[in-house]
Amino acid sequence: MTGTPYYVCPEQIDGNDPDQRGDLYSLGIIFYEMLACRLPFTGNKLTDIFDGHRNGPIPLLPAPFARYQPLIDRLLAKKPDDRYASAQHFLEALDAAAAKTG
Repeated sequence: MTGTPYYVCPEQIDGNDPDQRGDLYSLGIIFYEMLACRLPFTGNKLTDIFDGHRNGPIPLLPAPFARYQPLIDRLLAKKPDDRYASAQHFLEALDAAAAKTG
């Protein structure tokens, strides 16, 4: 397996070849980190980090960014089929969420 433990998708941890939805998972980690100023899954051991990716609940964003939580939830879905099908679908959802006020 290759990849950075904090950004790897669950299917890659399990030894499967990820597709574009694996990249979207990694993007979700970065997006969460940008908004929350911390990683969503951490640990003292590699197994702890991997367990977070596989089984850990998706953490909530800080209140000022709550409108982006549905996007994070979908990007960080444990099953690839529950994630956005493409980057274009994510960008459309991001535009819609960014347009919301309050």
